[in-house]
This record gives sequence, C-alpha cells and structure tokens, in this order.
Amino acid sequence: MPAVLVLKHGVVTRSERSKGTSVDIKIGVQDTPREITIESAQSPEDVTRLVEAALNSGSLLSLTDDRGRTILVPGSKIAYVEIGPASTRKVGFGSTM
Repeated sequence: MPAVLVLKHGVVTRSERSKGTSVDIKIGVQDTPREITIESAQSPEDVTRLVEAALNSGSLLSLTDDRGRTILVPGSKIAYVEIGPASTRKVGFGSTM
C-alpha cells in the first residue's frame, strides 16, 4: 500500500485508506539533519488533518505514538510529513533461496 505524502505547500495523497491499523509517520524538521519517526494507531486521515491544521496556523503538531507518548513539532518548522502503513519488523539475516 503506497504512502500518504503531505508537503508544506499542499497535500499530495497517494493512498488507499486503511482503518484499524497502525501507521508509520516520518516528519522532516527544518534545519535538523534527522527525521522524527513514530508508529501511531491514529488513522492516516486524522494525521493528515492534524498536519494540515498545524501548517495552516503555524501551531504545534501533536501526535501520539503506539506507546502513548506525545510528540510535539512546531508547525512552522515542518519540512515534510510522510504517512504510510506500519512496516513489519524483520529479525535476523535475510536469505534468498
């Protein structure tokens, strides 16, 4: 399933809507070399709505991850937000047979 990509100057959506599953969210912050990555039970639609509101008003973007932690990012400092389905974590070494 493709990701939802939210850019600072508008929204580009490439997604099939999924409900009831967690999503991976990557947030690029201006003047910061690393992105913020969280996994959240919030729906892609909810996250998109929150990001749009933070970008339009310059307020804080507030998201909650799967562990109940709250992540706050200033809306004026958001460079990009990528929303996609939660990936399964691979353990061990990959092999091709």
